[in-house]
Amino acid sequence: MNVLSPEDIEWKLITSMGLDNEHIQKYRNEQFGFQMEIYTKKKSDFEFGKPKTYYFRDDCEKEYNDLQTLCDDWNEVKNYDDETTEITWVKVIKNKKQKQ
Repeated sequence: MNVLSPEDIEWKLITSMGLDNEHIQKYRNEQFGFQMEIYTKKKSDFEFGKPKTYYFRDDCEKEYNDLQTLCDDWNEVKNYDDETTEITWVKVIKNKKQKQ
């Protein structure tokens, strides 16, 4: 079994933008089809907030906030033993329950 861990992923910088109110960096790993996006709010010219990092897989619409969770999902899909079925994740949007 080939188990992927966060240390196995090599990132390549593809975009870095400094905007008026935030900085954005995007990285890719073509081997596994992953993308990492880092957003950092700008407080002033010399002060920045805490960066927020998001991860994505090419074959899935799911958004990840943790690289280990992305690796766990990838390992589950790629190392799934039953060749007659596959694992997919579906995003569900539903109305909030009304308070009574």
